[in-house]
Parts: sequence; structure tokens; C-alpha cells
Amino acid sequence: MFCATFYSYKGGVGRTLALANVAVLLAQRGKKVLVVDFDLEAPGLTTLEPFVDADGLPGIVDLVTAYVDDGAMPPLDDYVHRCVMPVEVMGEWVEDITLDILPAGRDDDDGYGERLNRIDWNELYDNQDGFLFMENVRASWESAGYDYVLIDSRTGHTDVGGICTRQLPDAVVAVFFPNEQNLIGLRQVVRGVRQGGGRPQPIELLFTASRVPRLDDEHGHLKRRLNRFQQELGYSDDRLVTIEHYDSMMLLNQAIFVVDRPTSGLAVQYRELAAQLAQFNDDDADGAFTYANMVANTYNSSRLSVDGARERSPEARLERIGKLHADDCIVQYALARAFYRLRNLTSGADAADAALASMGSTRTTREIQPTLPSSAHRLRLKILSELDRHGEAIESAHAILADDQSTETMVIDATLAFASISPETLSATRDMPAIANASPTALLSVARQLAQSPAGAVAAAELVEMALPRIPRPIPDDEFDIHSMQVILIAGGSFARAVELAGPIASDTDDLQTVFNTAMAKWGLVGEPDIDAFMHVAQLFERVTDEFTNPNWHQCLALCDAVLGRVDAMHEAAQAARSAILETNRRDFSCWRYFVVSPAEFNEDLEAIIRFGAEGGPAPAVVARAVNG
Repeated sequence: MFCATFYSYKGGVGRTLALANVAVLLAQRGKKVLVVDFDLEAPGLTTLEPFVDADGLPGIVDLVTAYVDDGAMPPLDDYVHRCVMPVEVMGEWVEDITLDILPAGRDDDDGYGERLNRIDWNELYDNQDGFLFMENVRASWESAGYDYVLIDSRTGHTDVGGICTRQLPDAVVAVFFPNEQNLIGLRQVVRGVRQGGGRPQPIELLFTASRVPRLDDEHGHLKRRLNRFQQELGYSDDRLVTIEHYDSMMLLNQAIFVVDRPTSGLAVQYRELAAQLAQFNDDDADGAFTYANMVANTYNSSRLSVDGARERSPEARLERIGKLHADDCIVQYALARAFYRLRNLTSGADAADAALASMGSTRTTREIQPTLPSSAHRLRLKILSELDRHGEAIESAHAILADDQSTETMVIDATLAFASISPETLSATRDMPAIANASPTALLSVARQLAQSPAGAVAAAELVEMALPRIPRPIPDDEFDIHSMQVILIAGGSFARAVELAGPIASDTDDLQTVFNTAMAKWGLVGEPDIDAFMHVAQLFERVTDEFTNPNWHQCLALCDAVLGRVDAMHEAAQAARSAILETNRRDFSCWRYFVVSPAEFNEDLEAIIRFGAEGGPAPAVVARAVNG
């Protein structure tokens, strides 16, 4: 059971209406909800549509009076009343919403006010075990199986207010209009809540700025006012919900907007309030998901706590949520993400395992997405790889590629895992559903990622070969980059396909990249450089009028000159490449290996080019790989 008190220092801020809308929302989610009207001086819950059937029936005042008169705990059932609210859309019945209420009290000839005035709360607590009595009342709510108890507290600083804000609740929703009077009044109440009360855990605080003007704040008045509330009451951004002033004649009838106007802005804000409140309730699967998701997305150790040491440890709370929702795949996946954010990898792996073991089962109101299994495997893969549990990690990589619902990003991560952990099995993955059914765009995206690693070069080329038959002819330049496809094919030793991809345009085109790549592909294909092809490359280099500063371009020119025996020109281009790589001092593409390499490796390749041109040394590494392979 989770008990929340809705409190406001002043009336007229929409507290009771907010409580009623939240209660209806929770009941619509299938929760068993009790509302308690503890605003004894000005009770109002039974004037609202969901609770009108309980108007005038026995309630809190009668319960307390019976206890004081008899000295024993009266049966709760005598004072709690069930109300049913039918919901209609376009005149057609849709559902019945069931809510229980413990109203303020019976309004009859004996006089509600007289009975209320006879209750001496100080006497009750000082001499009649009032604290234990209220604890028994709370225990009776829990025994009745309520998921949520929402208390409407009276305003101001009162004894009853202390019961509602410090003894009974697990959370207090502080509703306020952002003016000075409310700020002054809330300071003392908030301080008292944080100092602790009757609960074993710190009482959570959720702040709700209500009836906020829906006007342009061009002078920043509202922003400054809300900032002052935040600074003086000490709450973080995720502890504030804003409910704007809403002009509607329906408010005269105290309409329940989440039912009567479910798509209105006011209903949306009430839903946000309900969601924020639920995240404090570890027993609520939706609330547990919301909290874990918040940690996963926004956790920052410097901002989570405004209550210092009194704030519960995120990890301890996440562990508790994990035990409460062990068979809920959506909650467990959110927990895995949260633990990963906190860098608790072992708990993250356990939560990912639990998510997969419970796949298909959830008590949240969220739909289980078709991609959730692969998402859980992707996170598990990432965590286990960091833990060096590679055997288990590759199991998740395999599961991702076996699932045709896996997204492009998931497929990339899985194939990269195979490339780094089990490169000898990488080629076999091409027949797995996620790859076999992938679009050419997805295949090429995966191939580009794989091609960045020598271990993935062959598999990357195979993926390009798989993609090519699926690409329309002529190949649309705006969708597919022929240059990058040629590079991947060459790096993976698929020289024939690289030559074929260029086709007849290689001999006619002025595209230097295509001509150079085709010349390299022909070299790899026959084992010897094609002089005519490299002469074409040299001619195109001579036509380049702009001075190029890219180290790779200078290196390509040096290799071309080496092939053609132009040793002086080769040295000049090699020196220009050295100067360029020194200036950029970052990794760059090497035409000697057909991989992106470090500056040191780039310079090693320049030395190899010079040896080849001056001494007829070994062929380029990209060619030698194919020959040796």
C-alpha cells in the first residue's frame, strides 16, 4: 500500500480536484484506491462526481468519535463506502470506475460540526493513544488490500495537518499557487516533513504548482517566482509538476477532466502528476518503471538528492524494485538500463537476464514492443563485454542476429561483437534472419561499421555483396555511396566485385576516387598493378587545380608515382603526406592497407610505399592480404 497526502497551505489552489483526478486515473489502471477526506473543517470530496454517493455517510469524525467513546478500534468497513462512476463516450457506456472513500463524516440531525468540535486532538494523542490509533487505521487500510490511499488534508498549520503530512503518508503532494503567502506557509510544513515522522522511510515530497497563469512570461515574473520556490523549498526539477490555470465552464461542475475531457491540456497535466506520484511507489509496476527509467535517462549523483543523507540510495531502491518485480520484463529492462547508468554492471547483467527470462510478462500498462527482446540482448551484450564475459556476450549477439525484429543499430553492435570476440564465426552470420532480411541501406551501414576493424573486413565485404543485388540500377548516387562500397569491397578482398561496381565508367570518368579504387581493385585481382589504370590516375591528379591538404590524397599520389616509377615525384608526394598527417595528428585512411590507421601507422605505410617505388619491395598490404589469404 502507498499512502499520499495532498496538502496545500491555502485553499482555492485546486488540491481536491487534483486528488480526485489522480484517484480516477489510478483506478482506471486497475489499482484499488481509497480516498480519505481529512479536510474536516471544509470537506469537499463528496461533492465531486465519483464520490457523491457517499455524501452524508459516516466517516473520519465518526470513526474517531467511536474510538474515543469505546476505547477500541471500530471496524473500518462501517466507515468506508464504495462508489461507482460510470464512464460514457458519445452517450455509450465504456466502463465503471470503482473507488472507495472514507468521507469526513455523517451529516445528520446530531450535527457534524458538533461532533467535530468535541474531538480534542491533543487529548487524543497525549492521553488516548491517538498515534497508535491512527497507525491501526493505516494498518487496516493495508489489510483491506488498497494499492493507493490518497488523503485530502486540511489547509494551514494544524494538528490534523501534522497527522496527514508526517504520520500517515509515504509521500506528500504539496499543492501551491506560486505567491509569497503560499511560500511562507509551505516552508514550515516542508521542513517538518523532512525532519521525519511516523514512517520508517523518509517521506517523499512532490511539489505541484497549480493554477499557474497560461500567459506569456515575457518579463520572467513567473520563472523567477518558481525559481524562488525551488531554491527555498529545496527540490529538483523532477520533483515539480505544473498544472496551469484552465478556463472552462466544466470547472463549475467540478468535472473530472481525465474522464470528461481526456485529451485536454489539464487532463494531460493530471496524468503527469499521477505518473510522478506513482514513481515513489516501488510496489506499482508503472511507478517502478518510471523511476528506473528516470535514473537510466537523467541520473546525476550531484542532483538526485535535495534531502542529503535522507535520500534513499538509488541502487538500494533499484535492488528492491528488482525483487518486487522479478517477473516483469519491462521493469527489469528499465532496471538493467539504470544499473548500467550507475556503472553497476553485475546488477545490470542480472536485470537484463531477468528481463529476458520474463519476456512477455508485465504488470505495467505499457505494451511490450516487438524489439524489446533484442533491446535487452543488446544491453546484455554491452554489459557482458565490459565484464569480459565474452562467451555469454556472444550468446546475446547471436540472439540479436537471429531476431528479424532487430534494428540496424542492434545488428551493428552484434556483428561488431562477433568481429571482436569470435571473428572466425563472423562470416556465418550472413545467413541469420536479421541480416538476411535487412534492407540494403541497413546492410551497408553495418558493413561500414565492420570495415573500421581489420577483423571485420571480410564480413563487411560480404555484406556489401549481399546488398548490391538489392540496390536498384542505375545506382542512385543520392542514396548509395559507390566510393565507400568500393573501399569496403577492396579492404575485404572482393576485388572482382569492386571492379564490377565501377563498371565501364572507370575508364571514362573524371572521378579520381573511383578511378584510383578501381586501379587498386585490379591490382588485387591479378596480383600486379595495371599500368594503364594508374596512368589514368596520374592524369586525373595532374588536372586537380586546388591544392589538397588531405594526407590520404598525397599518399595515394605517392603510391601512383611509385607504380609508374616516378621516384622523385613519389618522394615529393610522400613528404607532403608526412607534413599533412603531422599537422592533422589524427587517424586517417591509408591506401596501403585500406583501413583507417594511426599517424604512426600512416608513416609506416609511407615508408613501405617508398621501398616499393625505389626497390620493388612488397606489394601493398591490401593486396598481400588477398594473396596470402
